[in-house]
Amino acid sequence: MIRNRKILLLGALLIWLSSCATTQEELWIEPDGSGRFVSTTDISAMYPFLMMGMMQEEEDEEEEQTEGDATEPKDAMDMLMENLLKQEKVDTVISLSGMMKEELPDGKTLEMMIDSMKQVPASEQGVTEEQKKMGIRALEGMMDLKMRLQASQPEQMLKFSTIQDFTEVEDFSNFGDMIEEMGQMMGESPSGDAISDMMGSGTTSFSIDGKVLQISRKGMDMGELGEGEEAAETMAMMQMFMGDEPYRLTIHFPGKVKKVKSEYAERVDKRTVVIEIPQEKLYDPEFEFNLDVKFKGLK
Repeated sequence: MIRNRKILLLGALLIWLSSCATTQEELWIEPDGSGRFVSTTDISAMYPFLMMGMMQEEEDEEEEQTEGDATEPKDAMDMLMENLLKQEKVDTVISLSGMMKEELPDGKTLEMMIDSMKQVPASEQGVTEEQKKMGIRALEGMMDLKMRLQASQPEQMLKFSTIQDFTEVEDFSNFGDMIEEMGQMMGESPSGDAISDMMGSGTTSFSIDGKVLQISRKGMDMGELGEGEEAAETMAMMQMFMGDEPYRLTIHFPGKVKKVKSEYAERVDKRTVVIEIPQEKLYDPEFEFNLDVKFKGLK
């Protein structure tokens, strides 16, 4: 269906950084229902290890060249990480569609890919009609996704922020489903499906019903990784990456917040609510967070 799976892997990684691994998120809702969602992952604690990995990779490449062996070409994410670590200080915003240009062949664009997928019958793409629809929805959902990159050698700081503008909060909340759809498209590996299912469940969903913002989030079922040494290592790595800091979501409403009641949420001023959930709850399959926040409503 899509020959270059790196594109979907890249999109999944960006969204993953904005969901299960992120502890700092912020949502702005405008009076007309549109808004912006910004999610920041601070992996500064991993900075020394990433530098060591990059230097080791450079040594391996030099050794391969000396021995006359061919080196594998680097993909967009590898090059991005390498450039971030090599520069003294970086603070830039890039679009996912812009990053994909280097991955797409023959000068194609993301828009061209979507148009092509719409026009070519599913049977000719070797997929079902439902799989075709999933692929189109996945790519359309990535169209406006942006990423802010912050890195500093003196401070040993490395942060990734995903930025998503939306016209309706319900459309924005479909990203959890999009992750699962991309996981299904990227292969038939059971472990891959399990990881995509976990990422999908580890996203926060929003919807507005009149004067009520409905918020929900479920804990990830780490048991879906299966059993065995590889599954245990993957689970340990994910938990280490997420750290011990609580998940924090700040919501800015277009009008006065009238009612919010939850042990995980508090109103910090007339138009702002902050939600904090302990990290251990985020990978507890029995945990389910549901909150209705009453506010003045949209115009």
